[in-house]
Amino acid sequence: MPNAAQMSEAIHTLTKILQHQKDLGDDKILLQENDLATLRNLPQQFRQQFAARPAIAAASPPVVNAPSQSQGPATTESHPNTPPPTATETTSPNKRDQLNALAREVKADEAYRCLGTLGTTMVFASGNPDARLMLIGEAPGPEEEQDKKPFRGAAGQLLDNILKAMKLTREEIYISNVLKFRPLPSNQQDAAASNRRPSKDEINAGIKYILAEIDVVKPAVIIALGGTAAHSLLETNAPLKDLRQQEHHLKGIPVIVSYHPSYLIHCESISADKYKKEKGEVWRDMKLALQKLEHSARG
Repeated sequence: MPNAAQMSEAIHTLTKILQHQKDLGDDKILLQENDLATLRNLPQQFRQQFAARPAIAAASPPVVNAPSQSQGPATTESHPNTPPPTATETTSPNKRDQLNALAREVKADEAYRCLGTLGTTMVFASGNPDARLMLIGEAPGPEEEQDKKPFRGAAGQLLDNILKAMKLTREEIYISNVLKFRPLPSNQQDAAASNRRPSKDEINAGIKYILAEIDVVKPAVIIALGGTAAHSLLETNAPLKDLRQQEHHLKGIPVIVSYHPSYLIHCESISADKYKKEKGEVWRDMKLALQKLEHSARG
């Protein structure tokens, strides 16, 4: 028969698998959030119950202890990339639960479907809900639809290199897009096209959700990647070059504007010199974001 530690590990592993499948949008996972919370609590309850057992002499018969009401509520075990929850998070939904609820709301939103111009595969977000840095791009493309995560393919690889230079990983930050569905090509002959710029109607249908994500994550700094993200979040039509190297604010959070990684890929197709120049400009923006992060940590 497995001991308490083995049972705790098995339940913890099962819970992570179920949570991961729900995050991926698996409709076959019928467990509600409170059911998952109960599963998350079980390992801690096992540990508390085991620790509460009195020492038993070798000659004493086995004793089964009933759960003690004085032990108090078990602490909810959170996602591996998030810190242990605070006391308030044990009685109210944590950030991951709130984001999962928001994702379900996005998936069911008829305003998206009524447009008839977007794909049906939702790409919500990825990363750490407790991240201090939040990156926001434009909209998913074909690679993102396939993986159901933002910033994949060539643009995603370039972003990974930028993060590496910043001494950061995807697991440490939170990445999202203004739109959660891919803008479909207007011409059926161009169905294999990678991307098109989202329309005003599409932006209007999705902007409330990215703003809600910001409210949940509460990052210390936001980086808006590309014109669509910058213009939508800051409600401006100013040229991207005029918005860069400045500190903007959204909901009291510093916003740094930079070029989208796909723009750098476009520059590389033009000339090596242009790519080198614009890549240096992006690095200037990233250094400014790091300075703002460091400042917020001190203050």
